[in-house]
Amino acid sequence: KLPANQQQVTIYVGISFVSIEQARDNLEIQTKLESFDSIRDWI
Repeated sequence: KLPANQQQVTIYVGISFVSIEQARDNLEIQTKLESFDSIRDWI
């Protein structure tokens, strides 16, 4: 249960059709790019 003053949850998911290792790498990249804009710019 979230605290009453918290209205946002951020979830990162690493996905890969190649391997678990690639999914972990993708997740690491996502967590370093913390904002939507930085992820969009990276793509």
